[in-house]
Amino acid sequence: MNKKELREKYKKIRNLETDTKKPFATLEQWQIFKDANVVMGYQSINNEPYVPCEISGKTVVLPVTDVKNGVITPYTFTHLKKGAYNIMEPQGGEQYQGKIDLIIVPGICFNKKGYRVGYGKGYYDRFLKGKDSITVGLCYESLLTEEEFQCEFDIKVNYIATEKALYKVEI
Repeated sequence: MNKKELREKYKKIRNLETDTKKPFATLEQWQIFKDANVVMGYQSINNEPYVPCEISGKTVVLPVTDVKNGVITPYTFTHLKKGAYNIMEPQGGEQYQGKIDLIIVPGICFNKKGYRVGYGKGYYDRFLKGKDSITVGLCYESLLTEEEFQCEFDIKVNYIATEKALYKVEI
């Protein structure tokens, strides 16, 4: 199955999920989250696992998408507005230049090797390349698969948090 077919298959499964807050609740319990001072989240769409944009005791940054250049850039914010792809993005803040301790990565599904199927534009793979931050994919247990679909440009995450567990990805 190619990524386009996988994307459609797993979107249907994701649409059956009802508690979007559980994967993040799992992540909050782990030391990798507790130790992070700066967290990059995302604004969920289409039944993706929810990530709050305010987290007590943490600096939260969110991505702004530059469609023309195919990149995402982390920003601080005071409020949000609709941005690219109708995703809520930071406004009233500035580009974040410091170290991000933990990057929470969205995906339609993840395999157990830490690779993801996203929406097919490669924004997160380009952003994550060369970063030394801890990366966590949020997904539902029903979207954690054994299927092999990664390609040479894909960047895998260090951990995957579902509503049931936090999985460390093997190197």
